[in-house]
Amino acid sequence: MEFILDFLRDTAWPLTDFQLFGPPYLALTLGGGFIVCFLAWKMRRSSERKLRLVFLVCAILFWLIETYRQLFAYHIIDQGDYQWWAFPFQLSSMPIYISPLLAFLPTGKLSRSLCSFLAAFSTLSGVMALLIPTYMISDYVVLTINSFIWHLLLLFVGLLAGLSGRAGKKWSDFRGAVTWLFVFAVIAIGLNISVKQLSGGTMNMFFIGPEITPIVVFRDVARRWGWGVNAIFYLFMLSVGGFLCYAPFVVYQKRRHIPG
Repeated sequence: MEFILDFLRDTAWPLTDFQLFGPPYLALTLGGGFIVCFLAWKMRRSSERKLRLVFLVCAILFWLIETYRQLFAYHIIDQGDYQWWAFPFQLSSMPIYISPLLAFLPTGKLSRSLCSFLAAFSTLSGVMALLIPTYMISDYVVLTINSFIWHLLLLFVGLLAGLSGRAGKKWSDFRGAVTWLFVFAVIAIGLNISVKQLSGGTMNMFFIGPEITPIVVFRDVARRWGWGVNAIFYLFMLSVGGFLCYAPFVVYQKRRHIPG
């Protein structure tokens, strides 16, 4: 345990002068984005066995990054007082649970629906976070780099799921993605309500409520009409955004299978 604490302290380098949309941001976003897009494109025709291995490697990376983040936040930032807002069940956290399943689930309806969720909503999460990186920038170097790597991985698994044909073959498959979105959202609301007293109202998984979301526009909707109305509006807008990310994969798959 002391070794872990020493490691966390030794990597607690403060981050200074990191400007939004400055050279470091552009290098991480454009350079990292190019790499993950290139890798996803190169791997799109990989065998089923290789795809399972890739999802397994991604799962391991997700868990390593999240484990470091949780330990660092608990021991270094919060000094042993766990902050429930950091619990890993946001929309961008879902691949940490889905990727290991895809490494072992047999191909079929369940696997296809989970891949459809990744293609739609992990792609959406990755793109939006990289374009608007406010919440990815920490006071510490390693946490900031980890956050960029995490969201680049989100983009990678989403692209790979869609380009490989594991998702995106039919328009109707988007229903599976939306179904999982609502399932995860219901779980998130359950967590927010059940842990509300323990967390002091700081736990707001999916930023869906009953606490007021910090996301602009949705925050105003929640304050004016209540968190329930906002939750419906928020899920609807997420579904629209997910569909816009999902649609190119369907178009690509249909063109890919046109004879001649």
